[in-house]
Amino acid sequence: MVSTAALLVAMLLGSVPGKPTTPPAASDTRATGWPDLPRSGFVSARSAIKQDVDKGSAVFVMKGDKGPIGAPMKIAVPQYAFYLDSETGARTPGIIIQAEEYRELKLIGFRSVPEGKLLGGTLKEFRLLGTARPRASLLAPPAAPRRATPQHP
Repeated sequence: MVSTAALLVAMLLGSVPGKPTTPPAASDTRATGWPDLPRSGFVSARSAIKQDVDKGSAVFVMKGDKGPIGAPMKIAVPQYAFYLDSETGARTPGIIIQAEEYRELKLIGFRSVPEGKLLGGTLKEFRLLGTARPRASLLAPPAAPRRATPQHP
């Protein structure tokens, strides 16, 4: 059995925080703000390996004491998504480039749009948008909650 601590250490060793990344090939984003989905630069239908992380095609490698333990999740990769920051409420648009699981742990590798920064998190931290290019209005900041205004006769 692989301990959660060993798994997390392996993931952190596989990630490359602050590493410059190459965003997907430029495409016309003026109409929607969202680029085309990439044709390469992601890991799909298999577990990521160190070389994928080194190339910027993956964010992490799930491995335990005896080697790789991650299995690809059954979701479309690549696909559009938002990373949802639970502390600030901010949402970061981007593209899922990796999706793996081990037991109950479901992890996502993500490239932000348009910056191209890599980040990883649990599936619960993402809103999956699918493979169709999202509407531009989704990039607008979420509307502030409306406060009821008193009605005067």
